[in-house]
Amino acid sequence: MLGTARRLTDVLATAPDGTLYRIERFVSDPDAYSALGTSRFDPKTHCVCRTSSGEKVAWLGGQAYQLLKTGLSLTAVDRRRA
Repeated sequence: MLGTARRLTDVLATAPDGTLYRIERFVSDPDAYSALGTSRFDPKTHCVCRTSSGEKVAWLGGQAYQLLKTGLSLTAVDRRRA
């Protein structure tokens, strides 16, 4: 599926213990890409995400992410302030 997906900008996210993850994000539905930035775009259903090491991640919307294997919550870091 990632072969036909459109890649979005990677995100840096932190876990509560301070561990930093790079999240690679892809829009999996080509029709959904045109809705990006609107209320019609739902990251939970229109995106596939993974860490740079390949672990699956759910984008819950906004700055919230979750590692699917462990359920660990992640929060995106604002790169402009990092």
